[in-house]
Amino acid sequence: MNILIVHGTRETGDFWARALERDGALVTVATGFHEARKHLFFNACDAMILDLALEGEQALELSDYAAVWRPDLPILGLISSRLHAYGQPFALMPNVRHLISMPARMDDLKAIVHSYGGKTIPTLRAKVG
Repeated sequence: MNILIVHGTRETGDFWARALERDGALVTVATGFHEARKHLFFNACDAMILDLALEGEQALELSDYAAVWRPDLPILGLISSRLHAYGQPFALMPNVRHLISMPARMDDLKAIVHSYGGKTIPTLRAKVG
């Protein structure tokens, strides 16, 4: 299972990466849009953990990029405020499959990642031709 963690704080991303790696995942940590976009361009991922509080609108931009270039990539959004409780991320980011309220227990985070990253979630596409 290949996981991309995009978090504004490298230390936090590395902490989660080590926990997921102990369970056998291959994890890459990015701290912003450009680093994450480069990784997505060259590498396939099974899931992306995305900090929705990235500086500026980087989370929205990255979600848009993933929706075009990796439409089957499930995004697990990290939220630290109740403002997202009304479904905003689901409306704005088509790849968001689950919202994780922070702080989260490590066992919960790992279970969610394994649930979404351990399988491919197909998207509905019209057959052309």
